[in-house]
Amino acid sequence: MNLVLMGAWGIGETALATALDVPGWTVVAVLTRPFDAATKDPWRNRVWTLAEHNGVPVNAMQDINAPETVQWLRSLDVDLYLSAAFPKLLRAPVLSIPRFGALNLHGSLLPKNRGTSPVNWALLRDEPQVGLTMHFIDAGMDTGDIVFQKAIDVTDDDLPGMLADRIKDLAPPMIREALTRLAQNQPLPRIPQNHALMTLAPRLTVELREIDWTQSARQVWSFVRGLAQPGLGAWTRCNGKRCVLERAKIEKLDGVFSSPGVILQSQGWLRVACGTGILAVPRASIRMENGALLDEFNFGQRFG
Repeated sequence: MNLVLMGAWGIGETALATALDVPGWTVVAVLTRPFDAATKDPWRNRVWTLAEHNGVPVNAMQDINAPETVQWLRSLDVDLYLSAAFPKLLRAPVLSIPRFGALNLHGSLLPKNRGTSPVNWALLRDEPQVGLTMHFIDAGMDTGDIVFQKAIDVTDDDLPGMLADRIKDLAPPMIREALTRLAQNQPLPRIPQNHALMTLAPRLTVELREIDWTQSARQVWSFVRGLAQPGLGAWTRCNGKRCVLERAKIEKLDGVFSSPGVILQSQGWLRVACGTGILAVPRASIRMENGALLDEFNFGQRFG
């Protein structure tokens, strides 16, 4: 049976490696992001590199729904699409091609956190569990019927990259089970999502990453750690300059100590008042957007 892998980053690499090893299936093509020789992201080219190493044709995806792409996919005699961290919605002409339809791996417990940044939003919302969902792809964004779902607990030590790795490790058993069932002509589970419980995990724009110091210390801490990865970062203003907080910890959970955002102690770690509670921020974790270290903090100074 023929499979087309659509994916990127670490989970895309895991999905491809697993699919290549399942008896009865041949990965006939891979669609992924264009190869970037200049990237500093160690995960950017993983899918492309693995496909080439295994002799699988790679399509540097430009427009998955373009007529020429549809024609190319039809020529492959595709039985199934398997998607993981693929950035484009598939329209009806593309979805109509594979015999068994299209499966996607999404890093959340759907219907929670539909969208492009599910791991970040789970941490931003201080959710106690995250997980991986395999679901059928339909016309919506992460709205299709659930096939398999596995949850894991979130610890206070988890950061986005660490949590994404733990979620990624849930993928191989799901993929092997689904592909084995289909190869044996066994139907897959189809569990409709409860759309009333849906939450969204949209792209984290600069506007969405600004710290609100009127929130509790726990909420601000969750916000900082949920954005603690390259290319993101929770930011605030100091002396009119925008700066990014890379790390923080909770000093006090409760109590009102000053106006939100005011620095209560500037020696060593900064102690900053939140709406309730106090957040401790190491000086060395506060940087300008260009990466320069910012070290202009005094008692009574205010963030925001």
